[in-house]
Amino acid sequence: MNRDPEHDRFDLNGDSRGRGFRSQRTFELEEPMPTYVLMTKLSPEQTRKMKERAERGREWLERVKEKCPNVKFVSHYALLGPYDFLDVYEAPDEEEAAKVSMISLQYGALQAESWVAIPYGRFVEMTQEI
Repeated sequence: MNRDPEHDRFDLNGDSRGRGFRSQRTFELEEPMPTYVLMTKLSPEQTRKMKERAERGREWLERVKEKCPNVKFVSHYALLGPYDFLDVYEAPDEEEAAKVSMISLQYGALQAESWVAIPYGRFVEMTQEI
């Protein structure tokens, strides 16, 4: 992927390109981590224990933080449909994302899938490359 180095700069005074201010102090932004969507379906046993869900969820999150310290959660949703939960998170690579799914299975998920999510703007760029 070709990147514009100026696109990755941020002026500490608020201008993303460093224009219009006396101070030109800038720093490089970190490369964003890939985004993943975790789709979780609880086992029937876990579904029957819904009142214990908050505690089990906290235990799960602590385990993820312990085993996958570079994972950053963006959002978490309970769903009414074929899956019970949807989590959006960032991970450095697919192996770390797979660990999140495996920990979910350890903590009572019948099914846990981590899907790669491509930002829409990048998707549109990719269509121009083919």
